[in-house]
Amino acid sequence: MRFDQLLKVVNSLKFSILDYGCGYGTLVDYLMEKGYEVEYYGYDILAKSIALARQLYGGKPRQKFFSEKVRLVEADYVVESGVFNV
Repeated sequence: MRFDQLLKVVNSLKFSILDYGCGYGTLVDYLMEKGYEVEYYGYDILAKSIALARQLYGGKPRQKFFSEKVRLVEADYVVESGVFNV
């Protein structure tokens, strides 16, 4: 339900998104399930979360996970729902 609400403003199946506070990348599953063609950037300060995200999704195209602020990019959409969970 949370991801449905976050992505209500998206009006295209193809876009880029920065998931600020991505955790281990659960938004990726939702995006794939809904058929979005997305350039996904997942940022989190927790190295363990990024390591797990890379394990789970790192082999998929157009998905990048990182914890270095210098790698933050401009994207069509930015969400930060995960930062409110921890």
